[in-house]
Amino acid sequence: MQVAEDAPEVVLFDEPALAAAQQWMHDLLAQAAKGPPNEVFKLFKREMTVHVVNQANAFCKSAFSSEDNSMQCINCTTTLYHRVLHTVLLQQPKDEFHKPDDEAVHSIVANTPFQIALLACIAELVSFAASGRACFPALTARTNALGCIFDMWEALLYVQHHLLKMGTVALPDSIEGYLGYMRIRIAEEVAWMTGSPLYTIMTEGGGGTFRPGDTSLLQDFILAVSRLAMSRAQQAALSLLDRLEELAIIPTFVQDCLATVDAMLMEHLDLLFDQHLSRLVSCCVYGTIRMHNVVVAMKRVNQAVASASPHHGMEVFQADDESIGEETEEPVRNVRQLYNDVFLPRMRPFLQQKESSPEEPKKKGATTKLSRLPLRSLSAKDINSRRQPEKKILNLMR
Repeated sequence: MQVAEDAPEVVLFDEPALAAAQQWMHDLLAQAAKGPPNEVFKLFKREMTVHVVNQANAFCKSAFSSEDNSMQCINCTTTLYHRVLHTVLLQQPKDEFHKPDDEAVHSIVANTPFQIALLACIAELVSFAASGRACFPALTARTNALGCIFDMWEALLYVQHHLLKMGTVALPDSIEGYLGYMRIRIAEEVAWMTGSPLYTIMTEGGGGTFRPGDTSLLQDFILAVSRLAMSRAQQAALSLLDRLEELAIIPTFVQDCLATVDAMLMEHLDLLFDQHLSRLVSCCVYGTIRMHNVVVAMKRVNQAVASASPHHGMEVFQADDESIGEETEEPVRNVRQLYNDVFLPRMRPFLQQKESSPEEPKKKGATTKLSRLPLRSLSAKDINSRRQPEKKILNLMR
């Protein structure tokens, strides 16, 4: 399975695109109605067929019961699910008759988290095509499938592979773009909620629920997160350079921002749990600016990062934002608090080492100070020291 190329962040869904997406759904169902029976059921025994059908029906009922066009969405989801599952099984090891090995087939079909993740990916895509609303991961949460969110990272690759390589119905650009959008949302925030499969995998270090193949999948995921963070930091830094003369005279500013992001991801990746990636990128850029003894309003940095992330705005950075998690003993930190109480204490050694580097000569008499942002009544508590609630629920609509 090849890792898909990074998709653009901008998802445009105007009226012509909506019409194209709905036509795609219609063509998919029409083709299924007059085509041969789904080949996937020939690959496993009857009892497994019953399990697959019942699981898909139960999921779709909970996903689309309140939709006006629920039957069309259910039919499209189950049709596409059977076809993608067939593609997945055909990629498994073969027996002497060049058919997917029975044990491999059973392992895939019996892997409930992956099956639910596959259904959730397809249902989210169908919901998007039917309504034109980019609401991921609302449907995933409604079906209680957030526990399978890391499996969705892998499942989305299979869905994309099937639609681009194996599908016989032309795929509209908007549908392909939404697949990339879902992967971006997983990478920037959804997978980082405390107690998620990603959290478990990273803290277990190979034990417990850690499965064969998770290592390469985790590496792919972290690489994608790194690329996304670097891209946003670079665009934000270039935007600030264009607007602020005091930064324009620093020849290494963009490289310094990227170095700060890299250090944060390499040494303090756990800062991302219960946070949005853009928040940490903003902290990295702001910390780099302060390292160079330049005073810039945090809001300007946030605006620059938001401009590099077209599918979200300034709401990600607002005070008392609840981004991820239900009510806890203390509100989820806004970016100012995050920088002061968490980011700066963790990253201060790196930034101080960087500022004292002989690479950049300082002006005579100049001093560099890593200042706290001017806030009142702040308590310096590490984000990882707070008591974790037993259950975390995603606040879906930003």
